[in-house]
Amino acid sequence: MKNRIAKLLRALADKLSPEKPTVYLTPIKTDSVEFKRFCVGHALPKGQPYLNFDYLRPNLARLIGEHLLKEKMIYFSIDDKSRDTNIIRAEVFAARPLEEDFQ
Repeated sequence: MKNRIAKLLRALADKLSPEKPTVYLTPIKTDSVEFKRFCVGHALPKGQPYLNFDYLRPNLARLIGEHLLKEKMIYFSIDDKSRDTNIIRAEVFAARPLEEDFQ
């Protein structure tokens, strides 16, 4: 009787949580890259009653873009495959921080 109950419990456990074979994916290509962190900012007096974030955000983004350009970290390319248009691209690699790290 114990063996039958044990067999039924094992069958029920397999239905609730079936064992799945572990599948390891082989990467097609791996690259080694170096990460750098750039930071820009504005010094504002503490007593200033109003901060214009609509100005500060694009201005800080422009300053980071200028620094990336100076460090030659922006890659430019031209796609001229079409007869009618040339597409000029600017590309930069970026890593997005985890939500708990991003403030």
